[in-house]
Amino acid sequence: MLIGYSDKQSNELRAQLISELRVLSVKKAIKKKGKIIKAYTGYGQYMPLATSDGDMGVFKNGRVEVWARM
Repeated sequence: MLIGYSDKQSNELRAQLISELRVLSVKKAIKKKGKIIKAYTGYGQYMPLATSDGDMGVFKNGRVEVWARM
């Protein structure tokens, strides 16, 4: 499963769209390697890892997590 996030944006809809675009980009890259991703979602600006004050916070919060079941 892929879960996309974004850094804080001017509104929640923008953050949601950015997180979904990020997850679709990663899904496409994984598909090129021959793997199929069946579940993916974007959570927008929720669950930040750092404050959005500096570049590092923006970088950490704008991410895609890959969850695998073994």
